[in-house]
Amino acid sequence: MAEIRASFFVECEELLEALQDGLQALDDGRHDEETIHVVFRAVHSIKGGAGAFGFEALVQFAHQFETALDSIRAGKARTTPGLLDVFFRASDHLSDLVRACRSDLDPPKSEAEAILRELNVQVSQASREKDGNDSAYEPVEIESSDAVIGEDPSKHCVEYDVFFAPEPGFFETGHEVSDVINRLATLGEIEVQCDSSRLPALDQLIPDKTYLSWSLVLTTNVDAADIASQLELANGLSRMNISPRPHCQKTDSGAVIRPKPRAGDERTAPPTPNKSIVRVDIDRVERLANLVGELVINQSMLAQSLQTAGVSPHSDAMYGLEEFQRLTRDIQDSVMMIRAQPVKSLFQRMARIVREASASVSKDVRLVTVGEATEVDKTVIEQLVEPLTHMIRNAVDHGLEPSDVRLAHNKPARGEIRLSAAHRSGRVLIQISDDGQGIDRDKVLRTAVEKGLVAEDVAMTDAEIDTLLFLPGFSTAPDVSDLSGRGVGMDVVRTAIHRLGGRVTIGSTPNAGTTFSISLPLTLAVLDGMVIDVAGETLVLPLNTVSETLTLSDSLLEQIQPGHFVVRVRDTFVPLFDLGAALGYRPPCDTVNGRIAMLLMLEDESQVALLVDEVHDQRQVVIKGLDDSCCRPPGIAAATILGDGQVALILDPADIVTNTIKSPAPKRARLEPQT
Repeated sequence: MAEIRASFFVECEELLEALQDGLQALDDGRHDEETIHVVFRAVHSIKGGAGAFGFEALVQFAHQFETALDSIRAGKARTTPGLLDVFFRASDHLSDLVRACRSDLDPPKSEAEAILRELNVQVSQASREKDGNDSAYEPVEIESSDAVIGEDPSKHCVEYDVFFAPEPGFFETGHEVSDVINRLATLGEIEVQCDSSRLPALDQLIPDKTYLSWSLVLTTNVDAADIASQLELANGLSRMNISPRPHCQKTDSGAVIRPKPRAGDERTAPPTPNKSIVRVDIDRVERLANLVGELVINQSMLAQSLQTAGVSPHSDAMYGLEEFQRLTRDIQDSVMMIRAQPVKSLFQRMARIVREASASVSKDVRLVTVGEATEVDKTVIEQLVEPLTHMIRNAVDHGLEPSDVRLAHNKPARGEIRLSAAHRSGRVLIQISDDGQGIDRDKVLRTAVEKGLVAEDVAMTDAEIDTLLFLPGFSTAPDVSDLSGRGVGMDVVRTAIHRLGGRVTIGSTPNAGTTFSISLPLTLAVLDGMVIDVAGETLVLPLNTVSETLTLSDSLLEQIQPGHFVVRVRDTFVPLFDLGAALGYRPPCDTVNGRIAMLLMLEDESQVALLVDEVHDQRQVVIKGLDDSCCRPPGIAAATILGDGQVALILDPADIVTNTIKSPAPKRARLEPQT
């Protein structure tokens, strides 16, 4: 029973996601029947499953919600903005109820009562508006077709044979056969026959096995796809088949005329294959990922041992090692695909944050999402919830202006927050942008001076002023509210992003808006890296950033200012950074003759060159995160264990470039306990 209960809550997550998608489609103006059916079916299915487990509060709320949706589906009310707003709130509360039932907590009753009262008011008002619009004359566009004007459309019908045999899971999730039959009955005339030929004697009957099946003849003017949509609630929980009968036509008396079938002319539509899904406990996936990591480390150790032993590259042992490496990579890629999840669920949670935050500050805000199908490691998604929540609330409270101010600046009254995700240079780039007033840098700098965070006479660039927003205790809000004013939000964002091996940057234009960009690794498990040596230290550079390697000479260098050089690469100049000096391993080099530079392509498509001492080889390494007990130096993303047992630091090239420009004298980058 516990497994069935867990399966129900997993199904609820999928249904809630479909519910959010449907409501968002309605909010975007797509008021087609199928969208309304999807929303209705999601709530109905949750109610049916909850009833099987005795979750009375969930059943009662879902029933009232379903009744309101049914009035839209039946055409008794129209989807007004006010009604859609209550639908979103009801969807959020339905999600809270599901979460409470899963955790065996008491559901919040007062909030449910308030939402249901508002739901009844909005449905009644929408029904009156519907009746008022129906009484007014509206021209109807008539499309040309082969039908004769004035002829009863029911004469041009199609008969379908529908076979339906429920599996045990159909009843375990709270569904009823009568629901299926009633749904089909809304499409036309229906004849039902139950087949009980497989029903055994009473003493041989197995309670959790199904024996009955139903054969239905449906006469309708819709196609097979519409019929299948009505049976969607039973998809994967029953055996179904829908096949059209030969063409039929009704006479004026109502009798059905059918041609006699010829031998071999009977055709049945092939059953729609159901996608098989296996639900696995996440702990098992994590254990598998850890084992793959150990496999990668052992593969590196084996390669190191063969190389140290002087085994010929053309020997059978080395050929076998290459095959072992290929299989290891295939296994690793497959496990990473299992761990990867679309960011859609994360973005949907942010939609609720926008609704609640905008309601608390009385602003009209719309969330636009792009790239919901972008896949990221599940661990990354889970740890992004808190920082994204802070950034969304910050955009609503600080970024967007009230409607009257926006209108005065020739902007739409409704503010817009854009949340996007995309893969870029082997990383995932998440951006949160708004079309608000932008960052008031004078106010930010003035506040920082008042709080004693910077000196009064210091000269700062726009980028440096923007970075002040991430300082602990910094806030420009005059009063403390539910959303802001305590100065902990953006500090939490930067800490959480750095913990994931990522970085966050800010771009802002006055009166045009602000964009926060978060760059994160696709996975926190393994990495393709280039092993390099700098001042006797072995480091790993992410391979996806490496474009090429160069052998330098002093004639290729140009000094643009003291301590800053560019190197000529064909027809362009690229900034050159001495990696050993940037990490504090040694003083800057006096000459670069014969030295090696790694040409890198960063996420913003800019190029930089890093000066290194030696390039060893390319290999796959297991990422080991740096915990809070270690001081994380700038430019260091994580660590790894090489094949010889040596610990090597994994570099973050963009962070190195940023911190080198800011600070010409960095501290030595090592893993040291924090004091």
